[in-house]
Amino acid sequence: MPDQCLSPKEVATLLGVSERTATRLLCSGAVEAFKVRGKLWRTTAAKVADYQQREFARYRIGNAA
Repeated sequence: MPDQCLSPKEVATLLGVSERTATRLLCSGAVEAFKVRGKLWRTTAAKVADYQQREFARYRIGNAA
């Protein structure tokens, strides 16, 4: 069964950010996403998890003692 598509609102809930911030992450390509009908952004939980891991790794490298 393929991953369920997530809306910006659902991504915002997963990441603990505003819906606008989630939309910006999708539009910028920070979270890999695609458009449905030319204007509705969608992604998968796996892509959100990939983003979280990249950001965590970036944070850890930037704050290494």
